[in-house]
Amino acid sequence: MLISKTPLAVAATLFAVGGLGVTSAAWAASDSFQLPVMVVSATGYQQEVLRAPASITVVEHDQIQRKPVADLAEVLRDIPGVDIVDSGVAGMKRISLRGESSRRVLIKVNGQPIPDHSSYGSPLLLDANIIERIEVVRGSASVVHGSNAIGGVVNITTRQAAPGEQEAFVGAGYYSATRGQRLNGGVLGATDRFDWRLQLSKADFGDRRIPRGQVKGSTDQTKYSRLKPSDSEQKSVSAELGWRLDERQRIAWQGDYFRQEAAAWLPQQPNMIMGLEFPKRDSLRNALSYSFADEDVLFHSVEGRVYHQKGKRVMDNTINILDMPVPKTPFVVSSDSFNRSHDKLTTQGLQLTASSRLLGDNNTVFGFEHQKDKLDTEKKGVKNLIKGPPGTQLGKTYPSSSQYSEQTLWSAFVQQQFYLNDSLEANLGARYYSIDSKLKKSTERSTTSKTDEQLVGSAALVWQYDERSSVRSSIAQGYTYPSLTQQFSATPGNGAMNYGNPNLKAEKATTYELGWRFEDRQWAADVTLYHSQARNFIDKARIAGVAQGYTTACKDVCFQWLNTNRAQTTGAELMLAYQLENWRPYLNMGIQKRRLEYGTGLKTWDSGLPKFQGRAGVEWYATEQLELDFYVRGGGKSRRDDYDSKGEPQRQRTSSYAELNVGAYYKPVPNLSLAVLAQNLADRRYRNPDELQAAGRALDMEVRWSF
Repeated sequence: MLISKTPLAVAATLFAVGGLGVTSAAWAASDSFQLPVMVVSATGYQQEVLRAPASITVVEHDQIQRKPVADLAEVLRDIPGVDIVDSGVAGMKRISLRGESSRRVLIKVNGQPIPDHSSYGSPLLLDANIIERIEVVRGSASVVHGSNAIGGVVNITTRQAAPGEQEAFVGAGYYSATRGQRLNGGVLGATDRFDWRLQLSKADFGDRRIPRGQVKGSTDQTKYSRLKPSDSEQKSVSAELGWRLDERQRIAWQGDYFRQEAAAWLPQQPNMIMGLEFPKRDSLRNALSYSFADEDVLFHSVEGRVYHQKGKRVMDNTINILDMPVPKTPFVVSSDSFNRSHDKLTTQGLQLTASSRLLGDNNTVFGFEHQKDKLDTEKKGVKNLIKGPPGTQLGKTYPSSSQYSEQTLWSAFVQQQFYLNDSLEANLGARYYSIDSKLKKSTERSTTSKTDEQLVGSAALVWQYDERSSVRSSIAQGYTYPSLTQQFSATPGNGAMNYGNPNLKAEKATTYELGWRFEDRQWAADVTLYHSQARNFIDKARIAGVAQGYTTACKDVCFQWLNTNRAQTTGAELMLAYQLENWRPYLNMGIQKRRLEYGTGLKTWDSGLPKFQGRAGVEWYATEQLELDFYVRGGGKSRRDDYDSKGEPQRQRTSSYAELNVGAYYKPVPNLSLAVLAQNLADRRYRNPDELQAAGRALDMEVRWSF
């Protein structure tokens, strides 16, 4: 096939097919062909999308149901600027926005920030069926949403029944690439005073099947037909109970529990067998919220929330070095090592937001946030060494190491709207941060602490020059404070030691953006140009001798977290769709380029970002019950200058690709639906940056029955 061989043909195919809907990868029907009417994540107050000063994409519950997805991250894959990151663990996918690390993307569920404190960022550990709405803000958003929002925000709202609504449902899914299965069900309803929801889900995924051959982007010369191990299991429970005090006020309790086991696939190494497993990852969240809304009083909207979160992570790392000859001797060296890391993260938080119209009809939003994270870690290790004639064995159990650290954050912000005239609107915002991190106990080093204060701001201008279109421009700052792991860790992994650094500076970025939105009965479009400048990015650098702040010299391969990077990113995002009577061609395209500057003096455009990514296709509303979606998903080649696990320079490459997919959504009766997706029909072999190799030809199916 020509499309698989020529990158220019890939790009031409993507552009030639047409445009993509602005709100998601699939719209329900022709009468819903429109931009989302109202959004809240851009400014903190509810507003029409044409007036929103940020690049924002909305995915609704009905749109999620039309596509069978094995996990939540797949719901967001085709939004411009979104990249999926799995770090070799297919069951723990994360989101990257505009090329920023997943740790620089803030994940919020019902307003609660989801902390992680690892070096990777928060995985999307939620069942997609519990979600009512997702708002994705691309670009720095630390004024409205808080720390970690350098790349943007994924703001998730769970389902809530309206008064008089009653529903019970059961669903099942099958995903052939992993021989995966999912069962879920729930009930929700509401009266004039009370509303409730209870949902459960269980899923089991096997190893990923790929087209047989050498794994793309890897030096492993072995030929595979599946990536073993890459399996995972998931269980979740989500519930909510609300009480309407009157027409203006509501109190609600929300609770979510998620448990997962997952394995990481690692390429084979000569004379070495490596394993990485996550036998336990739990998260338990509870929140009590209060909301008030009355347009006739001074503070017309008030929201408050207290929350408590507990998370547990267990990671097992094994390295078996097979018989290796010792030069100029008859001896061989073998070793078996096992390391277990057990982390407990506890978070308590308080949020308060109030909206008023102190200056005429202009919205003023005040916000206060307090959060305290406690991280308790324990590491254990065992190593058996054989050196010399057979039977000569030295066993060593390393003493357990433990650390206990805390991070306390409080911040306050204000966001002000200014109506300059009927068509021109401005927004100004500022947030002040105060953060205190403490290492209170450690077997590796003396206790220490670090504080930081920061003020970030944003400004935007929106011109809605007619009822169908608007132009926006903005400048916004992002802020990400170092995690507890990056500041205080002493963690073995992949044959190396990784040390924290309490002297790290916070990561900062500024995003400049210009955008245009348009919508009428046939056309919908959202076009964005952006440029981001970032500094003090945190990365691992190989060290020799004693790490900063520690007393014991490193004897093997060692890394320490340092402020080493500066970055500049320039890009364009396009979402375009045209509605015919029964057909809707669409295009979703992102183009970006990133320049990195390392502390070593290296300056490179080879940052690992693909030159372009996109999805193009056409939806056909065959009947009132049947919708079909034919589309091509593709991406350009990428190169990354990086370092391997030993700290040696290496260049990672991915090639351009295009895959053909067909989706169908069938609803024969109002309470029964079937979603089917045939993926990678040409069985192409490719790999996206920061992901495992893509699955081969696969069929996903989900059925849902409500009553």
